[in-house]
Amino acid sequence: MALYRKKAMIIVSGLVISMLFIFALICGLGYNKAGNVIKSFEEDFKKVSATAQFKFVTNDLNKTKLGDFASIKGKKVFELPFSSYDNAKSLIKALDDKKIENVQVYTNTNIDETIQIDASKFINIVSEIGFLVKIGFWFKGKTAIRSISAISSFIYAAIKEDSKEREKVFVILNLEDEKNVKGFYVKTDNDGKIKNICSPKNFKFDDSKKGIEGKSHDFVAFIVEKVRKASNSIAD
Repeated sequence: MALYRKKAMIIVSGLVISMLFIFALICGLGYNKAGNVIKSFEEDFKKVSATAQFKFVTNDLNKTKLGDFASIKGKKVFELPFSSYDNAKSLIKALDDKKIENVQVYTNTNIDETIQIDASKFINIVSEIGFLVKIGFWFKGKTAIRSISAISSFIYAAIKEDSKEREKVFVILNLEDEKNVKGFYVKTDNDGKIKNICSPKNFKFDDSKKGIEGKSHDFVAFIVEKVRKASNSIAD
């Protein structure tokens, strides 16, 4: 009986050691993969943020706190609809209060400042965040990458399909403060009318204190620049 117990203990100990080894291996691989993803993102962010186009978009977003991605008549665009936050506040309030008639006025407005985008680029804005990378992020701490990936997926799902003749699809982003962004999905039917306004989806950009420094308007501007059509600055 004592010999049996001893063998059982050896087997159990072996299994525990094996499981701990596998866990440590997974954590190590995840940590390294996450580090590579973060390094690649930070290098890309620094490169993009040095461009004049990025600076124009981030300055406008910082000033007005609002921009939108839209699918209109087969075109995919990013719009900067207002010249100041005071002008944008009425739309933000209408979205929060789900005042369809007030938002309807906005969807019928022709926006001067629009940037043509390629919606297919949303899926490649950051490197793929798989299982191991997610584990690595847990050890690495805060990073804006997860929120950039989440908001990019949200926008892509909304506007990836071509709209019908009079149908319009918008993801309106309200930059509440330096870290928090609300995303409103708004769609008009083919008769041009909004039927309802969905509750907003909330995003929080957590940038690492050891890495790049950025605010919500910087990260949204980064997304815009990553999906901008190469031959385009401001759309007609």
